[in-house]
Formats: sequence, structure tokens, C-alpha cells
Amino acid sequence: MGHWSQECTRPGQVIVDIGANVGSFTRDFVGAVGREGVWAIEPHPDCQSALQKVLAPDHVLQMAVTDTEGETVLYRSVQTEHGSLYAANVLSEQGPIPVRAVTLDGLQARGELPSPIHLIKVDAQGAEMAILRGAEQLLRTQRPIWFLELWAQGLTEAGSSVAEVIRTLREAGYALVNHYSWEQVERDCVRMQAHGSLDILVKAA
Repeated sequence: MGHWSQECTRPGQVIVDIGANVGSFTRDFVGAVGREGVWAIEPHPDCQSALQKVLAPDHVLQMAVTDTEGETVLYRSVQTEHGSLYAANVLSEQGPIPVRAVTLDGLQARGELPSPIHLIKVDAQGAEMAILRGAEQLLRTQRPIWFLELWAQGLTEAGSSVAEVIRTLREAGYALVNHYSWEQVERDCVRMQAHGSLDILVKAA
């Protein structure tokens, strides 16, 4: 994770790992805050057994976080255990499978996630803006730290943009922790081609 984890995490906190894949970050989060404080959300069925070796079964949620509740489809890569809600964001796509679609606000309202949440990591292959749209209450009331992957091409294919993510975070009162300025982040993301991405860490100002 990097040195930021020592500054932003401590035992007893609640961390949600969205797009947990096989649990690389999940394991680090468990080491930082304890097993009972970490929830992993990952729609890809091939990742579930790896995550359940790290967390209790009720802390591993096989669903897709977005801005609607109901059902959606996940497009999976043939080569790897990666997937996206957007077919264009998957290399060698092998066909969609149905998955449960949820919002962060909805998960908390139903008690499927605890409250408050202290830190949220998001690596969702283009769904980052949709995830923020589905977390309006959480953004306003709980003010968690966010660790987000910004992939310009993936966001564009999802009907969004790096600029929209930045505008949403700034309007919610968030400030960058690990970069000089929002303008620099947008410039760097736009310069990246294909699957180039940039990770940002933001905290409530």
C-alpha cells in the first residue's frame, strides 16, 4: 500500500475494499486494522475463495458497487480474474454474467456494511464515478478517506471522466493527500494512454 497506510489506518477502524480482486490490498488492510474491521466487495466469482481465506464469509460481498440497486452484468477477462461493468474495459471479454448491483448508501441502510466507514479503496475498472454517485449520504455524513484508481480511458468508456470524479470530490470538500494539485492529477491522467492509471488518496478538508 505504501507509507500512507500507516498515517491513515489504525486498529479498530472500518475499511471497505471495493474491487478487492484476490485480496492484495485486503490482506494489508487486515494487518493494519484487524480482520473484523475489513470488508471486501468483489463481483468476480473466481476471486471469492481467495478473499474468504483472508476474511470471514460475511465480510466478503459478491456484488458490484455502482449507483443503482438491482441486477447488472459483469464482463470478465479471459486471461485474468479481472472484470468490469463495461465491456469495452475488459481485454478478451468472455461473456457477461449477472451480478447483484448495490450502492454504498444502500448497503449501509440495510446493515450489510457497518457505519461509520473510515477508509474506502476503489479499483473498479471504470465504475469509480458511479460508486461515488451511490455514496451521497456517506460522503456527506461520514467523510471517509478514499483511495481511488483513476483510469481515464476506463472512466470514459463508462460514460464519465476524470474531471467529473475530481469535481465530485472537490464539491464534497475533499483534498488531495499524495499529489500537489487537482489540476496536476487531471493533466497526468489525461496524458496516460490505454490502461495507464493514477492512484489518489483524498481526505475531508
